[in-house]
Amino acid sequence: MSTTPLTLDEIYQLAKKTLLLNGCDEINAEAVSKTVANAERDGSVSHGLFRIPGYVASLKSKKVKGNARPTNHFLTQNAIRTDGDYGFAPTAIQVGIPSLVETANKYGVGVLTITNTHHFAALWHET
Repeated sequence: MSTTPLTLDEIYQLAKKTLLLNGCDEINAEAVSKTVANAERDGSVSHGLFRIPGYVASLKSKKVKGNARPTNHFLTQNAIRTDGDYGFAPTAIQVGIPSLVETANKYGVGVLTITNTHHFAALWHET
């Protein structure tokens, strides 16, 4: 079996195109594709392009909303819950992290929980 090396941009574009063709909108496809490319970059290939068929299957089965719009809800002044709207976790993380950073800067500590998402990515530092 032969392999074809891809640049990180080619990995990102391939993932994004595949997700767009299978039910993701631009916002969700970009968030997931960034996570896929970062996994490949970091050597975690089992969480990179390898995961695309699982993402596609989740979209086709309607288990995951390809047009999810995550929202932040403040539980306390420094505790945030991001409701993922039944989409992929990378989109919810993308929405939640800016509020987490702002909260931590303001109060010295911030807590972010993510709910109602589906996750096929590695559990690692996302930013």
